[in-house]
Amino acid sequence: MDRSAEVFEGAFLGAWDEARGKEFAPFAAAGLEPGRVLEAGRNVFRVWTAAGARTAYPAGGIRAAEPVVAGDWVALDTAQTTAVVRGMLGRRSFFSRQAAGREVREQVLAANIDFALILLGLDRDYNRKRLDRYLVQARRGGVRPVVVLTKADLCPDPVGFVARTEYELKGVAVHAISVRSGYGVADLGAWLRPGNSCLLTGSSGVGKSTLVNHLAGEEVARTGAVRQSDGRGRATTTSTRGFLTGGGAWVFDSPGLREVQLWGSEEDIADAFDDIARLARGCRYGDCGHRGEPGCAVRAALERGEVSAERLLNYGKLRQELGATRESVQRARKKRSRAIALLVRNHRKVSRE
Repeated sequence: MDRSAEVFEGAFLGAWDEARGKEFAPFAAAGLEPGRVLEAGRNVFRVWTAAGARTAYPAGGIRAAEPVVAGDWVALDTAQTTAVVRGMLGRRSFFSRQAAGREVREQVLAANIDFALILLGLDRDYNRKRLDRYLVQARRGGVRPVVVLTKADLCPDPVGFVARTEYELKGVAVHAISVRSGYGVADLGAWLRPGNSCLLTGSSGVGKSTLVNHLAGEEVARTGAVRQSDGRGRATTTSTRGFLTGGGAWVFDSPGLREVQLWGSEEDIADAFDDIARLARGCRYGDCGHRGEPGCAVRAALERGEVSAERLLNYGKLRQELGATRESVQRARKKRSRAIALLVRNHRKVSRE
């Protein structure tokens, strides 16, 4: 068995359990083999199989309503020269956001992810509001968030920064690293064990591609030149791409995100701000807005220093944004329903004529 086959087998066994085997059984009975999508285009996929990475194409009608994305487990027909994806297994977790642009819809960036390594730079990239958005989206999809503070060599006190961030985030693991100096990089090994699936996500130019190449042991992602004006690299990844590390961990490199628009529910925000949500249950009024109402347990905790003003402010803003998104979704659905109704009426009118 060559090294690539050994790595795949270790990663496969780590991510594949008895329930997966039962789910795949009908496909196996049809002579299909399992594979994992490393990169998904509109009509072509790059899939890792026991024989290594190969190109595959979708069979007609395969989950048009739920497009295949990086990280999905699929059933491959390899009987012919060209591999064909004929089925997809259910997703156990995912990382998504509201799609960029005017269209109001959810965009899944990767599926079946165990850990989301959220990268923020300790140069000028660290943004608490953006971090809170990542945390909401990770927990919404059942993915455990891990904060990775890059460019630690540019921070005068990375240890102190990590300690403060861990205290504020209440239970979220935080690491400071510098790929250039090697500082802290080995600590990421705790999340990169055989069979684990990790998504690397962060804003453009945060050093994600540099970390990807380090983890891969070769250049699998192009790195952009650093701008002298702000010290940040240029974004180079345009779609989520996956690879296997030498130790058998699945790593998926998402595109640098200029914006992280929320997609989820009140419960998703409560999961990410569980300390505030827990305090809110002690408020006198069920619809308390935590803006000075009598008997507000959240404001009382703020005055005692148990909750930071910045965290409470972000909590309120995200709830407002989610409400606006929900209204946009409802308007889009009504508009679509009216358009369909109009088409039906016109069709009936033409039929009668």
